Amino acid sequence: MTILRRLTTTLRRLTPTLHPGPPTGCVPVRLALLLGLAAGCAATRAVPLRPLRPDTLEHNGWERDCDLLHLGLDITIDFARRSVAGIAENRIRSLANGTTEIRLHGVGLSIMGIEDSRGRPLTYHIEPPFIRIELAEALPFGAEETLWIEYTCMPKTGLFFMETSKDADGFAPQVFSQGQNEDNRHWIPTWDYPNDRATYEARIRVDGDMTVVSNGRLVGVEEHGGGARTFHWRMDAGMPTYLVAVAAGRWERYADEWRGIPVEYYVAPGTGEVKARRAFGETPEMLEFFSELLDYPYPYSKYAQVAVAGFPWSGMENTTITIVSETLIGDAGEIGDLDGDPRLLVAHELAHQWFGGLVTCLGWSHLWLNEAWASYLELLFERHKTTDVNFWLWLERYREVFLARGERTRLPLAADWFSQGAQRTSHEYDKGPWVLRMIHDELGDDAFWRGARAYLRRHANSLVTTADFVRAFFDETGRNVEALVEQWVEAGGYPIYEVSFEQRPDAVLVLTVEQAQELDELVPLFDMPVDVDLHYAGGTVRRHTLRVRHARERFELPLQGALVDVVFDADCRILCDISLDKPIAMWVHQARLVENAVAQWRAVAPVRASARRWSSASGALIAMLGGAEEPLLRAHAAEHCDFPEATLALVRAATSDVEPRVRRESAQTLLQLALRSELELMDWQRELLREHRDTESSPLVRASLGRVLELAD
Repeated sequence: MTILRRLTTTLRRLTPTLHPGPPTGCVPVRLALLLGLAAGCAATRAVPLRPLRPDTLEHNGWERDCDLLHLGLDITIDFARRSVAGIAENRIRSLANGTTEIRLHGVGLSIMGIEDSRGRPLTYHIEPPFIRIELAEALPFGAEETLWIEYTCMPKTGLFFMETSKDADGFAPQVFSQGQNEDNRHWIPTWDYPNDRATYEARIRVDGDMTVVSNGRLVGVEEHGGGARTFHWRMDAGMPTYLVAVAAGRWERYADEWRGIPVEYYVAPGTGEVKARRAFGETPEMLEFFSELLDYPYPYSKYAQVAVAGFPWSGMENTTITIVSETLIGDAGEIGDLDGDPRLLVAHELAHQWFGGLVTCLGWSHLWLNEAWASYLELLFERHKTTDVNFWLWLERYREVFLARGERTRLPLAADWFSQGAQRTSHEYDKGPWVLRMIHDELGDDAFWRGARAYLRRHANSLVTTADFVRAFFDETGRNVEALVEQWVEAGGYPIYEVSFEQRPDAVLVLTVEQAQELDELVPLFDMPVDVDLHYAGGTVRRHTLRVRHARERFELPLQGALVDVVFDADCRILCDISLDKPIAMWVHQARLVENAVAQWRAVAPVRASARRWSSASGALIAMLGGAEEPLLRAHAAEHCDFPEATLALVRAATSDVEPRVRRESAQTLLQLALRSELELMDWQRELLREHRDTESSPLVRASLGRVLELAD
């Protein structure tokens, strides 16, 4: 599942706390960064002060009374009444000798009756969120039984009814489900938690002008009198029931094929093929990319994507059928206003077919095993389509989103997901891919992908915990990633390094590194390597690979010339906070390191802090806005060029940059200057903005430029 990707302006503009110091000299400087290797320090493991508490049984799936083998539905969805009526078949296998009752989930359902496979009526008790069913006779271990539950419901959640969509002309009914976390129980009586897997078959009756899309393959369509039709879907591979999905509507259907497998796109009437393919058209290429990368071909008989109105998330990766918000569908301008365009979302949900569908987390505390892989793979496809630099800049944005959560960052990645309620972390979406990337860096490309493929093969069509992830990597590669998992998954927080440095007369740079994060039972000291680059006059760079594992450490590095900059975590490979206080001349130097775009990104905020006082600082940001190769970096510079000297550069970027996000951020910054009465436009600039406003494809850019012109007149 993907939470809304359009990052707010506030989040996009949040950066680590970086304090530029005086503009001259090599005076002692306070820094806050990452790691290093300590001379003469005894090795210690970085672990939490005490074991983290496990999830409660209530919040991590309860105990099963049985193994759900198969879920069958024979239902009618009545759009006019917003209701569901029919029969749910639950075929189960006893997990104990003498099983006399079982529990299934069901909330807000009106149960008409329950029978077993021999037609015997069964006594049941409604005990929300459960339906407790008394069996007619005790089952021995391994015995199978089928329970037929006749029911009706008018779901308040889990199944949604919409009357129209943004591209439809008039009434265009849609019905769609959203099961994760545990909402399918509001319209299906079954076991509704990810710690079980079952095959699935559904016969779903709807009005004749609606088409039903569901999991698996379409077996057939039966026509009824009065215009109604029944769609028969079957899923032969097992899946957790939170991934059961239905989408019914008057769809336009477009399709491709990949290795003989249909790849389908369902959109509202009036959308058109151009818009549908603008959103979903790269899917076959993604299928090929992921299948090759994972050495595991897409494992199902079809892949469908359905765009619906009013979807509560950006997208949801139900097995073989992803449902997405119709905000993903639009013309070129509307798509340009999406943060990351459709590619990241479409790739994310597709990646879940392997991580989440084929291999499923046993409980929500291990959700990172689903989401981290999907987020990481989406960025790897983005790198495949663009550049390696773009991949790292997106990771950097995820780092900033993670750090912006403040105190909630102290909660572990593998945590009691439900007990956090509305304050749950969502770390799995942004911290998760960082964890995989750090493991990737530690193991190297060959070992990492051998481990990932072994994990996927070993646990295909089964349920996993974090321990399964660690063990698969160890068995395949001999490398033990447990230490990294302890720090980054089972513990919370992240390293905050405060580093001071000074130059001694004997040509030695002394660095003192402190880990400043608050330590408690959740947040440990971290044990990580870091690369530190020393830049010298004339362009020479010397890299020192250090390691920090204690609360305070001291390093002595030989100097080899006139020092012009010190860059910690030189390639920006660690998820950390950076509160670096060094002379503005060093920050300007870092901002101009065109060979290291992420280091440039991290220099933007401190350079901006001095841009109104130092022309070298404002000049560095203006140069970045006008000349950086990566659109993300140009947009980042535009966000921070909120000083009058940047007006010309902002006008040019807002009207001529080929990337919508750069034009958008430039126009927004011009608006901020206008709102502060700091914007003075020349006549030709005003006319240029007016002409561009009338031809701009982005609705957001048009709106910002219109407001700028109102304030400037």
